[in-house]
Amino acid sequence: MSSPGLVILTGPQDFEVTVSFALTAVMVAGQIVPGTIQAFGPFVPTSPTVQIPITEVWHIVDVYAVGGPVGPDANIQIFLNGYQQQINPKLSSVNLNLITRFQLGQSVVFSPASTIAISIVLLAAPTASVTQLLTLKAIKSPYTG
Repeated sequence: MSSPGLVILTGPQDFEVTVSFALTAVMVAGQIVPGTIQAFGPFVPTSPTVQIPITEVWHIVDVYAVGGPVGPDANIQIFLNGYQQQINPKLSSVNLNLITRFQLGQSVVFSPASTIAISIVLLAAPTASVTQLLTLKAIKSPYTG
C-alpha cells in the first residue's frame, strides 16, 4: 500500500474533529481531563495535541456533544498554542439536542503550525468509567499568506 501524497487545499472545506475524554470512577471534581483528538481521519493516530498543517488555517465554528454529558458535567477548555482561550462552556450546554444550546460568538482561528488541545474540568466525580465525546465543527482553508 502506498502512502498518500501531500494534499493541498484549493478552497475552504467543512469538517468535524472528534475529541474523546476517558473518565474513570477514581477521578474527582475539579480534575482536568485532557482530550484525545482525532483530527486527520480514522487511519491517523489520535493525539492530545494536534498541529495545524503549515498550508492550512482552521476556524473552529461550533462545539457540540450529541446527547449531552454521559458522565458528570464539566467545563470545556480550548487551548491555542498552549494558551487557554476564554471560552468555557459546560458540556451540558453544548448538547446538540438543546434548542438554546451554547454557540460560539465568532470562530476560533488556528493559524498554520499552531497547536490545538481540548480539556475538560470535571464539575463532579464520575460514578463509573465512561468515554465522553465532543465534536468540533471547523472550516479549513488554504493559507494564502
